[in-house]
Amino acid sequence: GHGDPHFRTYEADTLLYVLEGQVRLISEKGEQVDLMMGDAAYYFGFPGRRIENPSQDESALILLVSTPPTSPRDDVVDARRGVLIQTEDD
Repeated sequence: GHGDPHFRTYEADTLLYVLEGQVRLISEKGEQVDLMMGDAAYYFGFPGRRIENPSQDESALILLVSTPPTSPRDDVVDARRGVLIQTEDD
């Protein structure tokens, strides 16, 4: 398969949607999630992640959308763990 060999960290909320094929989302912590066509993943920029195509024969097409981090007034993101901590108002 092919993919980015580097882990990427973004100060953003990210949505990944698989349009064709399959991809593997890998975190710096070693966590892996295999996503097939029609699957989606939503994550924060920490820890770093990389995306690879585990198939040697089939291509993959993804839609990747990133937005600025969630407003600190609404939610707090623990950057070291990538965990969303909701405020009491939620």
